[in-house]
Amino acid sequence: MKSYCFILAGLLAARGDLLAADHAPADSLWKHRVEIQVDNTAGSAALSDYQVRLALNPENFDFNLAQRDGRDLRLFDSDGRSPLAFWIERYHADPQEAVLWVKVPAIPAKRTKTVYLACGNPAAEPASDGRKTFDWFDDAEQGEAGQRWEVAAGSPRFEYVAYFDQFGKPGGVWHASGCTRRVSPKANTVYGGAHATYCSWTRPMAVYAPSQEKTFFVFGNAENAPTISCYDHRSQSLAPAVEVGRNPDMDAHKNPHLLIDSEGYLYIFFRAHCTPTHLVKSARPFDITDWRPMGVVVENSSYPQPWQLKAGQITVLYRGGGTHDATESFVVSGDGGQTWSQPQAIVTPEPNNGCYAVSIAENGPYPRKVHMAWSLTRGDWWQRYHVFYASSDDGGSTWKRSDGAPYTLPITEPTSQLVFESEAPDRGVWLKDIQLDSKGNPYILFVDGNTLTYDCVWRLAGCSGGKWSLYEVAKSDHMYDGGSLVILSDNDFRIYAPTTASQPYEDGGEMDEWQSTDGGRTWTAVKRLTSGSQFSHNHVKTVFNHGRGDFRVFWSYGDARVPPESRHVDLYRYGEAMPAPKKMELAYSPGRMPGRFLRVGQEEKIESVIRARGFASGDFALEARAMPGPPQLQHPMLAARIDERTGWYSAGLPNGRGKLYRYAAGWKPLAEAPSPTISPGWHQWSFRALGDRLQFAVGGQVLVEARDTDFKRGGVGARVWSTSLYLDDIRVRKLALPEAAATIKRP
Repeated sequence: MKSYCFILAGLLAARGDLLAADHAPADSLWKHRVEIQVDNTAGSAALSDYQVRLALNPENFDFNLAQRDGRDLRLFDSDGRSPLAFWIERYHADPQEAVLWVKVPAIPAKRTKTVYLACGNPAAEPASDGRKTFDWFDDAEQGEAGQRWEVAAGSPRFEYVAYFDQFGKPGGVWHASGCTRRVSPKANTVYGGAHATYCSWTRPMAVYAPSQEKTFFVFGNAENAPTISCYDHRSQSLAPAVEVGRNPDMDAHKNPHLLIDSEGYLYIFFRAHCTPTHLVKSARPFDITDWRPMGVVVENSSYPQPWQLKAGQITVLYRGGGTHDATESFVVSGDGGQTWSQPQAIVTPEPNNGCYAVSIAENGPYPRKVHMAWSLTRGDWWQRYHVFYASSDDGGSTWKRSDGAPYTLPITEPTSQLVFESEAPDRGVWLKDIQLDSKGNPYILFVDGNTLTYDCVWRLAGCSGGKWSLYEVAKSDHMYDGGSLVILSDNDFRIYAPTTASQPYEDGGEMDEWQSTDGGRTWTAVKRLTSGSQFSHNHVKTVFNHGRGDFRVFWSYGDARVPPESRHVDLYRYGEAMPAPKKMELAYSPGRMPGRFLRVGQEEKIESVIRARGFASGDFALEARAMPGPPQLQHPMLAARIDERTGWYSAGLPNGRGKLYRYAAGWKPLAEAPSPTISPGWHQWSFRALGDRLQFAVGGQVLVEARDTDFKRGGVGARVWSTSLYLDDIRVRKLALPEAAATIKRP
C-alpha cells in the first residue's frame, strides 16, 4: 500500500530484522497494549503460522496512543515477549481506521489464542513486513518484476511501475447512469462520460479568493476521490493537486463542493448521494496541502451546497432523503464545522416525490441573501417538472417569494412560486445554473427537455421588480448537456454550453459561447470555443465570486459513449480574456505519491498468464489490491493453481460482474454473479481455493463461488487477454474455513 492511498511510505518498507528491543516485554518499551483473542473455536484443526486479520477502529483501539503513522505498532505472542511478524495493510490516523495482518505461530483447534498489540514507543522504527508475514508477498518495492514473476502462458508484459508515472495526473472521474428505463432512443443509454465536474447541483466547485489572486477549484479525480487545486493568476500556474478523502464507489453524484469562509479556511463537502455528507477543513487559511477531517455533517443527504450567509456561520442547503422521497433542507454550523444544527426542511414535496435544487448566495456584507430554484420529481427519473423559486435573507430561518411575500415552512408544491411550467408528462426540467446581476436579481438557466427524444431547449428565467420573464437561448440534442451562466455586467451575460454535438446524441459536445447584451432577452452564439473534438465537453461550472477573465468557468472533457473507448477525463478552464479554452495540466506532487505497483498487460488476443516464482500450493487465499486497466476492462483476472501443462482457475470482474472460470485448452465458466456490483477503480480482490471449493471476493464480499476438482495444486498469478491488470500488495496466505477471527479487547 502506498501513500497514494493515504498511507505513509515508512510503513511500506520491508525490514530485514525486527529490532532487538522488540524482544523485551511489551510493557517495558511500549507504554500501551491491548489483548487480542483469536477465536478458532469453530475450527476442527489446529493452525500453524496462520495469518489473522486485525481491524482497528475507535471502538476497539485508541489511535491517540500510537504514533500518527503507526510506526510503533508491535504484535507479541501469548507470553507478552515473543514478537510476531505482522504487516500493516493500511493505517489512517484521520479518519481512525486500520487493518493489520499478524502471523500467529500456533492456534489450537476449537479454542482461542491470546496475542497482544502494543504501541506507545516514540523511538520505534517501522516493523511492518509483508514478506515475513505471508507465505508469499510482493509489494513491488524491491528489485525488478522478473525476479519475482515468470511467464506461465502466452506472452504477457509485466513490470513494476511508479505510481506517479501512471497516476501522477489526477484526471477526472468517468461515470455513467445505470438506469435502463426511458433511455435515449439514439444512444441507448441515459448519460455517461466525463463527470469530474458533474452535476448541476454540485456547487460551488470553484471560488475566487481576491486577497490571494487565486481561483480554488475541486473535482472528482479518476478514482472519484475529492480533489483540490488552485490557479494562481499572477504566476499563471496550477498548484499540485491534493486528494482530501475517498469515495467508496465511482458515483460522480458524490463529487465535492467548496466553501471558503471569511477567514480563508477551505471546506470541502463530499461523498453525498443519499448517504452521509462528509467534511474536511484546511488546517490553515488558503492552504490546500493539509486537511482536517470534520466528520459527518448530515446523514442521508445529497448535493450539499455550502454558503456563508452570516458572520461566523456556515449554512448548507442539501437534499435530504432518497431520490424520490426527498426534502430540500438546511443545517447550520457556528463553530467552523465542528457541530451542526438539526436539519430544517425548506421544501417538502408530496410523498414518494423528490426535488432538485440549485442555489446562489450574494457575496457582499453580512447577512447575505441566498436564492434557490428547484424542480420536483413525480415517479421515475425523467419525471421532473416545473421551476420554482424562493430566497432567504436571514440565513435560512425564513423564506420569501420574489415579490417579498413570505412562505410558510415547509414549502409545498401548491404554495411554491411557479417560474416555469413544464408540458407534462413527456417534457421535463433540468436546472443548470442560477446567478445574480449587480442588483441582486436572480437568473435561472435550465433546459426544457423532451424525455422521449432527449432534444431540449435552453431557457433563461430572469427576475426584475419581483416579476419573472422567460427567454429562449439555444437548442441541443441532450438533456444532460451541462452549461453555466456568467454575468459580467448587467449588459453582458455569457452562457457556456455544449450546444453543438461532437458525439451526436450523446450528452456533451463542442463548447459554445453565447452572449446577451440586453439582460438575457436575446442571445447570439458569438464563439465556438472548441471544434473537431474526438469526444465531448460537458458540465460547465461558473467560478463563485469570479473576478478574473482567465478563469470564469471550467468543465470536463471525455468520451460520452457507454461503454467508452477511453475513460480518460481532462479539465478545461476559460474566461473571456482568453483566446481559447486551456486544458489544465494537473499533477500531484511527486512526494505525495511514492512507491510502485505491478502492471501486467497483453494487447493482443492471446491467453497470457504470469506466475509467482517459487510458490505452489493447493489451499490458500491469493489477495491483492487490484484495478483493471485498458484496453478491455472485462478480461484481467487473478489466476490460481496454475500448471502450464494442464490449466488454471481464473477469477475477475468482467464488466463489473464477478466470475469464476476454469481454463484447460479452452474456457469453461464455473460461476457468475447475477448482475454488475463493482464499480471501476482499485479494490481488494481475494481468490480463495480450499479443496474443491473456490471463492472470489471483492472488498470482503464474496461475489461468486463454485466447486471443481480438476486442478488440485499449482502456482498463483494473473491472467490477461487484450487487456492489462494493475496489482499491488500481492500476498498469499493460508486458508481454513471458517476463518479464525480476531477480537480486540479494549481496556
